[in-house]
Amino acid sequence: MSDQSDQPLLRSLLAYLRMEQTSFHVPGHKGGLAAPLSLQEALGAGSFRLDLTEVGMLDSLQHPVAEMRDAMILASLAFGADHTWFLVNGSTAGVHAMLLAVLTENEEVLISRDCHLSAIGGMILCGSHPQYLFPTWDSDWHLFLPAQASSIADAFRLRPSVAAVFLTSPSYFGIASDLGAVGQISSGKDLPIMVDEAHGAHFAFHPAFPKTAMASRIDLSVQSAHKTLTSLTQSALLHWKRGRVEEEKVRAALDILQTSSPSYLLAASLDASRWQMANEGTKLWQSTIELAEEAREQVNRINGLRCLNPNDLRDRGYTLDPTKLLVDVWRLGMDGFRAARILQAFGVDVELADPWHVLAVFSVADTPDSLKRLLLALKKLPEFLPPSRSRFDGSRLPSPPKPSSFFTPRQAFFSPCDRVRLSESRGRIVARSLAPYPPGIPTLVPGEMIDADTIEYLRLWQQLGARILGLEGEELWIKVVH
Repeated sequence: MSDQSDQPLLRSLLAYLRMEQTSFHVPGHKGGLAAPLSLQEALGAGSFRLDLTEVGMLDSLQHPVAEMRDAMILASLAFGADHTWFLVNGSTAGVHAMLLAVLTENEEVLISRDCHLSAIGGMILCGSHPQYLFPTWDSDWHLFLPAQASSIADAFRLRPSVAAVFLTSPSYFGIASDLGAVGQISSGKDLPIMVDEAHGAHFAFHPAFPKTAMASRIDLSVQSAHKTLTSLTQSALLHWKRGRVEEEKVRAALDILQTSSPSYLLAASLDASRWQMANEGTKLWQSTIELAEEAREQVNRINGLRCLNPNDLRDRGYTLDPTKLLVDVWRLGMDGFRAARILQAFGVDVELADPWHVLAVFSVADTPDSLKRLLLALKKLPEFLPPSRSRFDGSRLPSPPKPSSFFTPRQAFFSPCDRVRLSESRGRIVARSLAPYPPGIPTLVPGEMIDADTIEYLRLWQQLGARILGLEGEELWIKVVH
């Protein structure tokens, strides 16, 4: 099963529709016949006809034996894995499955502290004890740099009891670690390595991209195909390499975590997106990279703005995904949240804003016209500067705090809780994650102590316009351990 020109899952769905069966099964809209008219007009009839689940001749997501199996085999070959599972619960389900398959309760995991919220959820589920690897904070660009092999090797010496490693690479901003070097170090320790590679699903399809986890002797990785490829939102991939992790354990974890009523619309979009990348990916990404590089060059000419360039990080051992356009706006005198609102008013929505930046993500959908609209909007930013005395100075905003842990995430999550105001929480142990979203990196993880610096840090982000998960209401209530 190696013919990348085939789309077995989509083909089987279309064949089923041609049979014109009378439905006495779920979903209740029955091919769109009873779908709300407003939704039919918005989505089109074809979307509802493809919205099927396990019925009749259609294969099973949990235990595939036919077209679903073949589609996953083709995906594994295209992405360089020994096995690939389709995910219809997003990368979050894949992250949870990796941790649940690899770790048992009370085992220690070396985990980068710039992990996504989903990794904290995974540790709550499996009961592992995190040993945090705090990434380097780049004070020039005001962002985390992912963990590298040298810091992991140092952590191994300090924590010989660690049972596995969990890393995030690339970062939300497209910065990738040298996973090949990480794989070599961990191989010597014979420890499983898991990588949250959510923002790197496209890496296998052009040589200008960072090396993939599967090409770097990594055991498990998760990729959000909907983020950087062309599948539907909530579709993702979990890749496995034969060796240190039992395939059956991953499969069993997914049986628990994935829905028993999977969307075949989402799964078919993964099959079609894989076909597109395997057959046309290099050409499509070449055009996209050229557009992004032109954008980088043009933005760097706008007074007060600058873009992160690959050369800015190469001598430090990192590779930058060229399709991520990180625009530093604070030197202009404006925070990223305000910049994003101005861009939106000129018809451009960016992926992320934080106090210092806006992030524009290029994909194979972009064209010279979309690039033109982005540049026109960015050139408008200097016209909306506030008076000099009230301009934003990003250099005065503190770097992220490094809180101390007193409980594991699981212990804190299941402890009796109190609800207190953030302003009154100093010295308490947080019971739920607090995270600006996006990017979803927790400022506080369940089990960590809240100090004055952390309170001030969160308050400043909230005042600038950040959406912080875990803060409730105008009085900023949070959950703490009783």
